[in-house]
Amino acid sequence: MSVMRLISGGEKLRYGDSRARENTWTSHVKAAAAEYHSDRRQQKSPTNKRAPLHKGTDTVHSSITHRYSFATMTDFHTVAQQFTDFYYTTFDRKREDLAALYRDQSMLTFESNPVQGTSGIVEKLVSLPFEVIKHQVKTLDAQPSNEQGGIIVMVTGALLVDEEERAMNYTQVFQLLPDGAGSYFVFNDMFKLIYG
Repeated sequence: MSVMRLISGGEKLRYGDSRARENTWTSHVKAAAAEYHSDRRQQKSPTNKRAPLHKGTDTVHSSITHRYSFATMTDFHTVAQQFTDFYYTTFDRKREDLAALYRDQSMLTFESNPVQGTSGIVEKLVSLPFEVIKHQVKTLDAQPSNEQGGIIVMVTGALLVDEEERAMNYTQVFQLLPDGAGSYFVFNDMFKLIYG
């Protein structure tokens, strides 16, 4: 089985141990997200009105890179599966924590509306008009996307929002790129509801 080594102390997790993997990734992203939100609060203070918003996202990405790594994972489908599990678990629990997965050059196209940069992407996701959401992944396909280690991930699934009883089908495509420090970030993200 594939094994992921976490940079923060050399701990190993087996791919099949989803609960341990989820708990570890969640704790790392929560810590990075806390730094991100702390930095944003500082930027909103009277003495920091003109501070660029991307400064906070740099803090998050630096923090997340040092907390966990995909460095020893050579199986692109394993990377895609673990990323997808983590992404939707985080989305369903606390959307703003997804900031740690994007960069300032990242782009999200949500229902044909493009947004670029971490702050814009997070603002879009947080502003979506529902309080509760649950994703259910039905299919996942992945391919290497370039010689530098990028990965294309295509997901189809269903989601329930708030009190709705009828699930809506969706498709979502990600391109993950290595950041040069043993981790990946979301460079492209395209989401579309499927009607009919």
